[in-house]
Amino acid sequence: MNENNKKTLDKILRISLAVILLIYLGFYYIRTNPTFKTKFARDITLFANSKLTANGIYSKSNLILKLSLAINPDDAFTYQVLGYNYYQLAYKYVHKDKIKTFYLKKAFTYNEKALSYAPKHHEIVDNIGLCYILDEKFDKAIEMFNRSLKIKPDDSLAVQELAVIYSYYKIDYPKALKYMETYMKLQPNNINAYFSKAWILSALDRNKEAIEYYNKYLEHFPYSVAALVNITGCAIDIKDYENALKYLERGLALNRHSYYLLSHKIDILANMKKYDEAKTVARELIDNSQYYGAHLGYFRLAKIQQIEGNSTEAEANFKLAKETAEEFLNGEYCKGKDYDLNDNDARCRNIGLFLKKFDEKKNSKVFYFD
Repeated sequence: MNENNKKTLDKILRISLAVILLIYLGFYYIRTNPTFKTKFARDITLFANSKLTANGIYSKSNLILKLSLAINPDDAFTYQVLGYNYYQLAYKYVHKDKIKTFYLKKAFTYNEKALSYAPKHHEIVDNIGLCYILDEKFDKAIEMFNRSLKIKPDDSLAVQELAVIYSYYKIDYPKALKYMETYMKLQPNNINAYFSKAWILSALDRNKEAIEYYNKYLEHFPYSVAALVNITGCAIDIKDYENALKYLERGLALNRHSYYLLSHKIDILANMKKYDEAKTVARELIDNSQYYGAHLGYFRLAKIQQIEGNSTEAEANFKLAKETAEEFLNGEYCKGKDYDLNDNDARCRNIGLFLKKFDEKKNSKVFYFD
């Protein structure tokens, strides 16, 4: 090694030792000055929460939060933010079981640690309730949200999540409606609540009321295909085919390949006894449904063939409808469950309901519709 290289190496070593010494002295000062330590650690946590967690940068936020804990390991808020971050990471990987489980375990650990420091903090209790939903332990989630409401009776998040649990997982629509109406009183400006209440009302076969709330939602979000799908179905259920067609055409103008809208179109045409047109749409739905939706076309095609007296072809298509639905329900997406924790268009719920009502609808004298 030449002289210049030796000098450079010595300089690097001296600088490195100086940096290490400064870091050590800094940590020593912080740890031996309780007031400064607490404030400094909290400032780090607030930075991580406002600049990183708030923008969805959870992994980097966690690194900074763990630095904060190294300075002050007794801060409930830092544990709370870490718990929330790991919950969000678990939710991001909800369809990857091993990764979800890994992050969810950490979310529980940090939230429970936060709760041990702040047992009356309803937001921490809510976070644990959300973790239980992801863990598919819905009774435990209900227990946590009810615990939160004992601490803060107007906790709108707890009320909203109870409405969700009873709507999608426990399937108790009267309870779901009760919680949704409470939520709307607490959050009267939340337009999304109109959609949620409409959905629950339609599940209770209160379709005229559901239409009112879907229309309120559509006043604010006129291009919502989901709302147009659902309101079309409600109008069909009450045999208001004229308005059903209006909603349908609005929806198809936005998404002409929507399998739910196309299935509603078949329902309307068949109930108007336009069977040839209905069969054309059913075949179009079957041909274009590579991933999901073919069961809707097969069933409706079979139903029309049944009405027309073509029992052989009807039975063949009924069989295909059931097999296609079962294959999807038991496949990688739904994994045999009639709900999905991140199912934005309710495919698992709808296909589960389809199979539960299959025989009833197949044997009904009325043309099948949702």
